[in-house]
Amino acid sequence: MQRLSDPRLTSKAAAQALIKALPASVWLGYPITAIRVAQLDDADLARYDVLILPSGDYPDNKDMISSIRSWVKAGGVLLTLGDATEFAASKDTGLLALKLELALKQDGDGKDEKDKNGKDKNDSTSREDDAVAAKQINAKEDFFKAIESHKDSPDSVPGILAKIDIDTEHWLAAGVSSKVYGLVRGDTIFQPIKLADGINVASFSAKDTLLASGYIWEENLAQMPFKPFMVQQPLGKGMVIAFTQDIAVRAYQDGLNILLANSIFLAPAHTDKLH
Repeated sequence: MQRLSDPRLTSKAAAQALIKALPASVWLGYPITAIRVAQLDDADLARYDVLILPSGDYPDNKDMISSIRSWVKAGGVLLTLGDATEFAASKDTGLLALKLELALKQDGDGKDEKDKNGKDKNDSTSREDDAVAAKQINAKEDFFKAIESHKDSPDSVPGILAKIDIDTEHWLAAGVSSKVYGLVRGDTIFQPIKLADGINVASFSAKDTLLASGYIWEENLAQMPFKPFMVQQPLGKGMVIAFTQDIAVRAYQDGLNILLANSIFLAPAHTDKLH
């Protein structure tokens, strides 16, 4: 950091190159307080405006979840990245109104599978819990379809660059272009958040423009378009801002760093904590 702060050591051009190469936590130059997950249930969160949950595994700790929820409702900003978003959206946590999707199952014509009543077989509400209707199997192909699970997660994406559409009218997108690129990994795909619950600030682009670099399974390419990359949801006097992927990975995608900075510095002013 001394090289950045002392013009005698680093020219303006060299400083700009350094900033682009440094993680956001460094180039933002803002002090942070690290809190261990095990201490979140009794930490004094009232001292903070923003709580960032990095991508990772989090325990089903009811006291911790209750503490975070109370803090957000009192005016705090909860920011979740990657796997932490899945934690916040889980039924047991209930901090985020996002719904995780199962794998999209398609028939031979590429159409979503329907049962005899026209209901989507991927919809858990259309599956019977007990007895099911009889089904005749006449060929090996029908057999393989019959034993296929309809509760699988989507195939895991090894790592691609995807094009992301930005709602530039939302305050979180201030200074961000209408399209950015983000690294996508894993098997997590969420349904868009409902308007009654929040805003889809950034979503994956349409199928024909989504893939910017890398290889993606055809099933994922069919399922990902227009699904959320970033959402903002009010909760009490505060809010939850969630990224469905870990935007901090490698810290090198232009535009994502601005979305992160806006989430940290602009969001507290948009809560009702001081209103």
